Amino acid sequence: MNIGIFTNNYKPRISGLTVSIDTFKETFTELGHNVFVFCPEYKGYRDSTSNIIRFRSFPFIKAQGFSLPIPYSFHLFNKTKDLRLDIIHAQHPYLLGKVAKRWARRLKIPLVFTHHTLYEEYAHYIPFNQKVIKKLAISSSTSFANNCDLVIVPTPGVKDLIQGYGVKTRIEIVPTGVNLEDFRKDRGREIRKEYKIPPQTKILLYLGRFAKEKNIEFLLHVYKKVQDEYKEVVLFMVGYGPQHREILNLSKRLDIRNIIFTGSREREDIIKFYQAADLFIFSSLTETQGIILIESLAAGTPVVAVNASGTKDIITHGVTGYLTDLSVPSFVKRVIELLRDDRKREEFSKNAKVSARMFSSLTTGKRLIDLYQELIDGRCAVC
Repeated sequence: MNIGIFTNNYKPRISGLTVSIDTFKETFTELGHNVFVFCPEYKGYRDSTSNIIRFRSFPFIKAQGFSLPIPYSFHLFNKTKDLRLDIIHAQHPYLLGKVAKRWARRLKIPLVFTHHTLYEEYAHYIPFNQKVIKKLAISSSTSFANNCDLVIVPTPGVKDLIQGYGVKTRIEIVPTGVNLEDFRKDRGREIRKEYKIPPQTKILLYLGRFAKEKNIEFLLHVYKKVQDEYKEVVLFMVGYGPQHREILNLSKRLDIRNIIFTGSREREDIIKFYQAADLFIFSSLTETQGIILIESLAAGTPVVAVNASGTKDIITHGVTGYLTDLSVPSFVKRVIELLRDDRKREEFSKNAKVSARMFSSLTTGKRLIDLYQELIDGRCAVC
């Protein structure tokens, strides 16, 4: 099977979506399929692997490190015809998502769309009336979904949400999987050694983009209170993004001790951070799944998170972590509880690893291939 994946976000920009695409790409390849990723070019960046097809692009000032692809290319379309794609899978409804829809129609092949994002929650990146932008985001993504042959969502919560928006196309739940083999060898001690963290000091971890929609300010206020009650603790902030300077300045204004900003790190190091952490803390209200939550479970690291759509579909309260309301005291209470109770934290850690098995990349990859084949067979039957 020849699969075309169209995305506005790919390497070198690392995000949950990039991880999702690469995870499925690697699994599909292992299963014997050919995968072609269509994405924006980034000045000075050269791909180390084949089958990556880049559209010309320009920097998007409102989101640091993000390039907007120019969604037209007769040259690339002619090149794509030679690839003999069997199916196209769009990761966005905009820009290259529009290209995916046009090309799928021209090539007379099925179009799949994964609804990764609550687009209305990213309206702040567009300097216009926010209420209007949010309505447009919902209506345009819904319209796009209704012009596809199949919509993929990562969790039941997202399915319910977009059906409420008016999506009528068939919807299937297929979460992004995790390659559990990546987490077999525990190398967390290397992080403690690198940063000279004593054995008795507990490690809290936030990992992800530094952006407004991630609600990171909340975590800093939480950590300030945690330090008042639990002295031997350090917080690692792993990642980068448009709000990096604001977060850094807020940590200084709050006079937070024992906080380490690592910047972006390579995939191998990121796994070590998960394994080194005693707790993963997460306060985003806009996740459709949160791949980082599944990765944390795979590493055996319990999670304390705000009870929100997407997150609550991954974390089982009182089993693999705790879900709290959007309240600093409530969040702090659960963090302190698990920092002090080694037995419960170890129990949650064991439960986390068991829970992660449901998200094996091989299982989710095979499921998606089966859905692709069903669409292809159905299209051929009509031909």
